[in-house]
Amino acid sequence: MNGSANIDFRTSQSYAIGSGRNLAAQAGTLNFQAARNLILGRLNVSVDQPVNAINGELTVLTVQGASILCSDQPCAIRGFHTSLQMDENFIGVPIPTSGVAQLQYANVLPGPGGAAVSATIYADPWTDSLGNVPSPDEAGASALNFAYGLSKVTIANGATATITGTALRACVLGRLYLEAFDNAAVNYAGESGMLVTSILINNTEQLGSQTNAGVSFNSFTLDALSSMANLNQFVPMNANVSVTVQNNSGNAQIVHGHFFCNAS
Repeated sequence: MNGSANIDFRTSQSYAIGSGRNLAAQAGTLNFQAARNLILGRLNVSVDQPVNAINGELTVLTVQGASILCSDQPCAIRGFHTSLQMDENFIGVPIPTSGVAQLQYANVLPGPGGAAVSATIYADPWTDSLGNVPSPDEAGASALNFAYGLSKVTIANGATATITGTALRACVLGRLYLEAFDNAAVNYAGESGMLVTSILINNTEQLGSQTNAGVSFNSFTLDALSSMANLNQFVPMNANVSVTVQNNSGNAQIVHGHFFCNAS
């Protein structure tokens, strides 16, 4: 029997595209080249470190040269780990045959040698009845809003600090990912001792507590996989977004994070 008779060639070569693997370094570039017209889906980044020791920044993410990051700050590379299985981590941008998506990263621990990094973007086939794959310009700016990075800050025990990002274009913020890395212990065990005391969009508070009680930092970490944490708030271009964190963990923590964006 000819096994090829059972294969749907319309959807072949449309499951996932890879970037290969970079050897250990603190910074690098990964390229994904499409073998056919595709719609890019979930991004998974793998760093050769135990999941509780991964720390670094995703600084650039482009499709056909157009950035799909919509703030002036990098994202947390651990926030794209393979264990973060959530609907918001979906790029949704089409890419043509031979088109290239590119990911750049920096400050990957442990220093100074860094760690090996590889990545996968799951995909769906482009429907030919829709016509030619649109360029990023034709797709429009709102189609390119994938993630909104926030700054990174070290917070001493007992102190409070704020991470921020400025919108490069209008977008809709979705799920918030946060991490608190204990550089001395090389783990994330201190996250349970942290509180989020404020989330501001253009100076408008998003938390609903009547008193400034703070919400659990763990509600936004790698272990909090529920899409119920979807903010779904519009951010105009040049607006400022900030998250204020209080550290009661007992040790200094490196705090970083990003929002995934909703379709708009």
